Amino acid sequence: MTETHIEELLLHLKEILALEAKAKELYDNYLQQIRDKSIVDRISRIRDDEVEHIEIASQLTPLIKYKEYSIIREGLETFSEGSIILVHCGLDKYVRTGFSVLKYLVDERGLDCVYVAVNKPSSFIIEALAREDINVEKVSFIDCSPVDLGDKRGMVVSPENPTDLSMAIETAIASPEGKFVYFDSISTYFLFHESNIVERFVLFLAQKLRAKKVGLVLLVVKEEIEERSLARLTVISDKRINVP
Repeated sequence: MTETHIEELLLHLKEILALEAKAKELYDNYLQQIRDKSIVDRISRIRDDEVEHIEIASQLTPLIKYKEYSIIREGLETFSEGSIILVHCGLDKYVRTGFSVLKYLVDERGLDCVYVAVNKPSSFIIEALAREDINVEKVSFIDCSPVDLGDKRGMVVSPENPTDLSMAIETAIASPEGKFVYFDSISTYFLFHESNIVERFVLFLAQKLRAKKVGLVLLVVKEEIEERSLARLTVISDKRINVP
């Protein structure tokens, strides 16, 4: 399938989703007004079909849009409370891989995300996630970007202070339940600290999150990390997902 055909299919899927959502809204309105049980039962079945169609179309969209999504989805199917997952990809797959992680865990699984932003300011990331139709309302930020754009949506922490970052993460996961921490990207964090410091920080963070039954996804860009550090992070993690 060519890029043009993919774009056309995605456009049609978006139109279908809008129609299905509108139909569901209409059926919901009728169900609040009608009292005849036999009619309510039949409309409810039709409405439930619309809900199923919306779910199927929503899950199909990222499979078509991101080549990495099927790999990420399969790798994260066992992701649960306290899971520590390392996602390893090349620089050319970095953006789509990150979108795939959030599409699956936030949109499909319905989990709240604490996004540790190292590479870019959170204001940039929010705009990017919104363009990809990722539910940004379920994402809070800890902003470690060295560029401060004055975004007040989340906490701002210096990337040069691992202790402050650890405390910020602990504050962010305090409530409610059903959260995971997404670190984008841990390999960039090596620019601010020696390898042994980052490795100890990840080990400490992993132990803390496991104890609190909070999942952690660490994104690693292979061009940014040495083999020794990659091996150490792999040992700390429960699973490593390699995006070829």
